[in-house]
Amino acid sequence: MNAFNQGYVPGYTTFDLGAAYRFDLLGKSATLRAYGNNITDRRYWASTGSSLLARGLPRTVKASLSLNL
Repeated sequence: MNAFNQGYVPGYTTFDLGAAYRFDLLGKSATLRAYGNNITDRRYWASTGSSLLARGLPRTVKASLSLNL
């Protein structure tokens, strides 16, 4: 980026992955979910503007457990 807000950022591809597993827990139906963003931990520029560059998020993993009562 320069003072005229000119610059070039090449294209990129990130990969996400999710999975769910349903099972019985203490006699109740339960679901365990896991989700990963940018699983290859690729470095990339997420946005540009006002002479600034914003770096994309690194690998992130989230998990949750839900119960049907």
